[in-house]
Amino acid sequence: AERLNYTAVGDTINMASRFESVNKIYGTSILVSDVVYQVIKNHFVLRLVDCVTVRGRKDSNYIYELVAENKEEVPYDIDQYCDSFLKGFTKYTEKKFISAIPFFQECVSIFPDDTVAPIFIKRCQAFMQTPPHHDWLGVFKIED
Repeated sequence: AERLNYTAVGDTINMASRFESVNKIYGTSILVSDVVYQVIKNHFVLRLVDCVTVRGRKDSNYIYELVAENKEEVPYDIDQYCDSFLKGFTKYTEKKFISAIPFFQECVSIFPDDTVAPIFIKRCQAFMQTPPHHDWLGVFKIED
C-alpha cells in the first residue's frame, strides 16, 4: 500500500523505445533523433545513420549514432567518414545510386567494421535493379 508505481509515457518515450529497436537494424548502440542531435552535437561525436519513419508515425526523423564523447576516442578518421557518408547519403536521396556507392565504399575503407555504409551499398544495388517510386524522398520506413 505504501509503494508507488511510476511509468514514463508520451511521444518522446515512444520514439526512444522505437529507436532502441532500430539499433538492431543498423548494428548501432545508441541512436538519437535530430532534436537530440541538435542539443548534443557540440558535446559529443555523432554520425548520421539514416532518415527514417517508424511504425505509427508519418513524419520522418534523421537518426544519428552517438559514437564517442570526443574525437580522440574514435579509432578512425570520423571527420572523413562523416564527409564521405554525407556525400553518399545525398546522392542516395537524389536517386543517384551508382554515384552513391563509391562514397559508401570509402566509408567502409575508413572504418572496416562499419555496419551502416554496407546497408546503403545494398540498398543502392537493390534500387538500381528496382527503382523506388517517383515520389520517394530517401526515407526508410521501419515496420517493426
